[in-house]
Amino acid sequence: MISNHYAQETSQIAEQQAAANIVAAKANRDLAAGAVECGYRQQVQGVNSAYQLNLEANQLNLAGALKAAEVVQLSGLKAVKLEQMSQIVTTLSRDIARRAEQALTLRY
Repeated sequence: MISNHYAQETSQIAEQQAAANIVAAKANRDLAAGAVECGYRQQVQGVNSAYQLNLEANQLNLAGALKAAEVVQLSGLKAVKLEQMSQIVTTLSRDIARRAEQALTLRY
């Protein structure tokens, strides 16, 4: 009778231990799944942040390139206008000098 009682208690303790082990395993599984989910969310957030920063950098590069192109275009147009003005002044100066020379020549 004592051995039967001992066997029942041992069996009951083993069942309780098995149930506790199952509960602990489920808790560990849930913790691991939560950690994986948290890590995944952080990784996605990091990728999104990197994408956003890259997009902003590209927009700044584009804006800088467009501004530089605008400056080059305006300076080119200004150089052309100055060259045209120089040609006009040169032509007028030659014409005035020629006319002044003709006016100052003695006419006999």
